[in-house]
Formats: sequence, structure tokens, C-alpha cells
Amino acid sequence: VSKDKIPTSAKDYLKSLAEIREVIRWIRAEVIDDKSRKYIKKMIAFSFCVILFQSLSPAGIGKIFSGLATKSKNDVLLGIASVAFCLFAQKFFERRMAKAREWILGIHWGNMDKRMTELFFEKSPGQHIQENALAVSGIDKGRWNILALQGLFFFDAVPSINQMLISIVLLVYL
Repeated sequence: VSKDKIPTSAKDYLKSLAEIREVIRWIRAEVIDDKSRKYIKKMIAFSFCVILFQSLSPAGIGKIFSGLATKSKNDVLLGIASVAFCLFAQKFFERRMAKAREWILGIHWGNMDKRMTELFFEKSPGQHIQENALAVSGIDKGRWNILALQGLFFFDAVPSINQMLISIVLLVYL
């Protein structure tokens, strides 16, 4: 499936997913190392905490309103304290998550540049001359597409999955 062609059938869509899976497999093998895995795990855990505290703060707001309705000063104060705690904890874990994200990006950019350089110099100059498709713009485009794919996975997909899991657990609890 060409990257310029939009899949029109289920078969084409599955082919494009297979291509994406191969790119992810390459990223996993060539770019992600033990150090970045450590930061990925931290980022996932911090993301989980951020979303958990975001999801719990409405309970504190509910406590404030129920305290106002029943004229219970203790419930209002407990609600305010719980909302404040949730906001503080959320910001604390957001900062930690952002720090882990920056480490991941830095490690992956360095690993990717190192590996692309190794792959480039594995070939002789004659092989590079024979390959008409090899151009700086193509290499640069591939590099940025890999970084964009990593960004989508680590910074969009993981928090979305965490959000769904926490929402389902809290809904079941309620």
C-alpha cells in the first residue's frame, strides 16, 4: 500500500496496519533501549496518576455541593481540601510525566540518529550512488515521520488508554 493512497477496502487497511506494525517493530528494535524503557514505564505510571487525580476531583466538587445543600461546613471544607489536593497532585505528576517525556525524546532522537548513521555508513559510496531514491530529503522525511509516530504512540495513545481504563474502573465502582 502506497503511503499516498488512502485504503479503500478492509484488505488495504490491514496492509497499511501491517506496514505500521513493521515500523513500530523497527523503532522498538533500533531506537528504544533499556534506559528509555525505564522512562517509558515512569511516563505511563505518571500519566495514570495524572488522569486518576483528574477523574477524582469531581468527587470533591460533589462533596462541596452536597455540603452546601445539607449546610455541613465539614463537608464543604473536606470537598475544598480534596479538590485542592487533587489539583496539586495532578500538577505534580504532570511535571514528572513531562520530565520523563523529555528524557524519552532525547534518548530516542540520539539513538535514531546513531542508528541511521550506522546504516548509512554500512554501504559503500558506490552503493549510495547506484540508489537513485536515496536523498537527504527522503532520509529527513523518514526521520521526522518516525518521530511523529513515536509521539502519537507515547503521548497520545498511552494517555488515551489510561483514560479509558480509569473511566471504566470508576464507572464500575459507581
